[in-house]
Amino acid sequence: MSKLTPPDPKQCQAEKPNGHSFMTLGGRPGRERCTSKPVVIAKENKPGSDGKRGSMSLCSGCLAQLRKQLGQDYVSIKTCMEFDITSDGKTVWINGVNGCISRFGEGGIDIHTEAGDTECLFCTHGPTTLGDWDLFVEKMQFFYGIKVLQKFKPLRLRERAASAR
Repeated sequence: MSKLTPPDPKQCQAEKPNGHSFMTLGGRPGRERCTSKPVVIAKENKPGSDGKRGSMSLCSGCLAQLRKQLGQDYVSIKTCMEFDITSDGKTVWINGVNGCISRFGEGGIDIHTEAGDTECLFCTHGPTTLGDWDLFVEKMQFFYGIKVLQKFKPLRLRERAASAR
């Protein structure tokens, strides 16, 4: 039985195709390790054929690919990135070490793969509602393992929730 490699907090552990095929000259087809910084530790929900549940560090792009290939519930995640949640009472920003990774505001939701990257993990456009807030909180947990506390809920939505009681 082989020993499991522990998660690497400094580099994503996914392997990607190296871009070479039998048709490219000067290159050998194969795989290479992703060079992105990880944002989560993903742990298998069910043991493999060896009876072990593996875990690995993944960047958000590789996590999205894993879920696309193996299903949404294949792994559970825990954040391993540093982040900061800020709000001005109208908009909520979640920033990683390289900048903004998500935003919730009156005009929609933006959750991206990495700071500065334009690839959306989940985005909406249009006025946001109480239901959208709950969806934002759920998606941040799902994509990044980040728990967004209710104290960050925009004031207009808190007031709406209070008047609905």
